[in-house]
Amino acid sequence: ITLTNDEKEKQYLKVKLPKDFNYEIKSARIKFITSDVYVDLVYEKPITNDKKEKTHIAGIDLGLDNLITLFSTNKEIQTIIVSGKEIKSINQWYNKEKAKLQSKIDNIQNQINKLQKENLDTERLMREKKLLIRKQKELSAYRNRWITDTFHKITRKITDFLNETGHKEVYVGKGATESKNGINLSTKTNQNFVNIPFRKLINQLKYKLEEYGIKITEVAEEFTSKTSPFADLHKVIETGKEYLKAKIEGNEGILKQLKEKLNQLYNGIRIKRGLYKDNITNKVFNADAVGSYNILRKEAKPLIDEKTLIDKLSRPIR
Repeated sequence: ITLTNDEKEKQYLKVKLPKDFNYEIKSARIKFITSDVYVDLVYEKPITNDKKEKTHIAGIDLGLDNLITLFSTNKEIQTIIVSGKEIKSINQWYNKEKAKLQSKIDNIQNQINKLQKENLDTERLMREKKLLIRKQKELSAYRNRWITDTFHKITRKITDFLNETGHKEVYVGKGATESKNGINLSTKTNQNFVNIPFRKLINQLKYKLEEYGIKITEVAEEFTSKTSPFADLHKVIETGKEYLKAKIEGNEGILKQLKEKLNQLYNGIRIKRGLYKDNITNKVFNADAVGSYNILRKEAKPLIDEKTLIDKLSRPIR
C-alpha cells in the first residue's frame, strides 16, 4: 500500500488482490489506525454446490484452554479439540503490556495536572503522553490482527474438515463469554473470556460453513457441561429453569429442594479440571467432549450407539 504525502496531488491507494479473485466488489472501507491503513473489501461469493452426501451433524463447545471441542455423529472420526492456550497466552501478554502503558500514561497525566496548576510548561510531557497512546493503539491493532488471522486459519481447517467428512449441520454453544450454568468464574478467567472475541470466531465459522451449504445453529449452553451424557438433558433443563426462577424470586423454601433434585438429575460431576465422572456408566470422560455432545443433543437427536459414544467422550484428539 502506498500513499503520496503531497496534498496538491491526488492520493492513490493500491490494493493487490489474489490472482484467482474473480468476484464483484460491492463496497470498500478504509480505516486508519496510527500509521497503518486498512482496506476492507466486501464481495459476494456463491455457495458451493457440493454433490457430496451429507448426513452427519456436530456439536461445538467453545472455551479457553480448549478453544474448540467438536463432537461428531460420524463414527469414523474421534472428538476433536483445538487448543486455545496460544490465544490465551497472547491475550494475557496483551493485557499485561496494555496495563504497563496505561500506568505510564496515568503517571504522566498526574505530572501534567500538577504543572498546569503551577502554570508551568507541559509540552514535553504532552508529547510523551501522545507517543504512549499511539503505542497502545499499535499494540491493540497488532493483537487484533493476530487473533483475526489465527481464527481465520482455525475456522478454515474446521470448515473444510466438516465438509470432507459429510456434515450437514453444526450446533455451536454461544455462551462462551458468560458464566456457564450459573457458576461464577474467577475474575482472571472472566477477563480472558471477555477479551477473547468468541463472537468473531462464531461469525467466521458461520460464513465459511454456509459456503459449503452447511447449516449452523447457535445453542444456549445452560446446564450442558454439568449433565451426564446419558442423563435426561431436557428434564435437567426444565428443573434448572424452575431453580433459576425460584432463585430470582428469592423463594428459599423450594430453592433447596430444586437444587437437590437438579444435582440428582445431573448424574455426574466434574472431578477435576477437564475430567467428568459419569455416575450412570461409572466412567470418566473429557469434560469438554461431554459439553459439546450435550450442546448437540440439546437441539438435535443424534443417532449414535453407546459403545461409540463412550469412545468419543473418552479419547478426544487434540
